[in-house]
Amino acid sequence: MQYNFDEIIQRENTDCYKYDKRKSVFGTENVQPMWLADMDFAAPEFVTNAIICRAKHPVYGYTFRSANFYKAVAGWMHKRFDWNIEKN
Repeated sequence: MQYNFDEIIQRENTDCYKYDKRKSVFGTENVQPMWLADMDFAAPEFVTNAIICRAKHPVYGYTFRSANFYKAVAGWMHKRFDWNIEKN
């Protein structure tokens, strides 16, 4: 997967805390917004597509975590930490 971490995405006037609250926090907007761990690059397209797909369903009721959720978490833990975990 290729991601463009060099693409500049304007965050001002998007209710972004670290950009739009600089003046109220520091008294000036003339500061680099490095005081908050917030991402300044776009989410991967597959994440955006998954959110859009789910949002298109007309009912936002209560949901549960499917078996695929637990499988994804277990796979991530194994890949990152070589841990083999199981759902109880």
